[in-house]
Amino acid sequence: LLWDPGFAMYRVTGGFLVWLVPFAVSCLFVGPDGKKSISEDIFKSVMLFVGSMTATWCTLRCKPQTQWEGLELAVVWLTLNWTLDLAVLVPLMASTGGTLSLQAYFQQIPIWFTKIGMNYVAFVSMCYVAGASAERATANHYDLSKPHFN
Repeated sequence: LLWDPGFAMYRVTGGFLVWLVPFAVSCLFVGPDGKKSISEDIFKSVMLFVGSMTATWCTLRCKPQTQWEGLELAVVWLTLNWTLDLAVLVPLMASTGGTLSLQAYFQQIPIWFTKIGMNYVAFVSMCYVAGASAERATANHYDLSKPHFN
């Protein structure tokens, strides 16, 4: 099974989907010339919504059961998403008129990081929260002296 928690591939697949789905949706709104067909504000809102929903869906399927599992999942996803962006998105952002220089690439990285790269931290933080919540729910289930709301 693709989402079998016993395999590392299932975590990598989730991280890849967190990158691929918003990227694919963004292609609907960005032309070959790099210009958006909608306003920048609407584009950002759509990307935030699509990224959040994708990360939520993938996190639910990965089912981190502890804070540590959630942190591991978040680190894998963050590393994978930043790597894919540096390999695919930054060159697209840096190329002007079809040419890409190494200097333009390195100049684009800080712009990418402030505009896009930090958003992934928000998406993957739910992995940690999900793991912490699962761990807490399990602990409260077995320890009836702790308050819990059911």
